[in-house]
Amino acid sequence: MCVSAKNWRFYRHRSSLIRCCDTQFSLQYFPSIEYLVEVLQAALKTLATGGFIFVGDVRSLPLLETFYTATIFERASDSLNLEEFRKKVQNAVNQEEELVIAPAFFLALKEYFPAITSVNLVVIRMS
Repeated sequence: MCVSAKNWRFYRHRSSLIRCCDTQFSLQYFPSIEYLVEVLQAALKTLATGGFIFVGDVRSLPLLETFYTATIFERASDSLNLEEFRKKVQNAVNQEEELVIAPAFFLALKEYFPAITSVNLVVIRMS
C-alpha cells in the first residue's frame, strides 16, 4: 500500500493558511523514511505561524523486538523451546516490511527543519 500526501487532512482556522496537519493513515505503510521526510516538508510549507503537524500511529523501532517477543510468546505452544522461540522472534523482526521509526527521528527533525520549534512525543499502549 502506497500512501500519498493527498491523504493528509488539513484544518483551516481563521486563516487561509493551514493551522494543523493531521494524518488519516498509518505511517507504517509509507514506502520509506525519505518519503515521510518529503511529506513532512510539504506539510510544513502549508502551515500558518503557530500551526502544528500531528503525526500519529507510528510504530516504534526500539520496541519492535519486544512487540514480536510478546506476540509470539502469546501464540507459542508449550512445546516451543527457547532456541526456536528466539529464532521466530528474530525472523519476524528481520522480515518486517512496514515502516517503524525510532522516536529520536522526530526529535532530530528540529535540526533538519528549523521551522519546527518543538516536538512532543506521546507513547500509547496498543491493545
